[in-house]
Amino acid sequence: GCEFPPNAPLLNAKRIVDATHKYGVYA
Repeated sequence: GCEFPPNAPLLNAKRIVDATHKYGVYA
């Protein structure tokens, strides 16, 4: 199934922010 823990969106957001800082690209 496509079930996520309640904090999954927050973790994904942090991943995206970390990625933008690491690669300097907004995907």
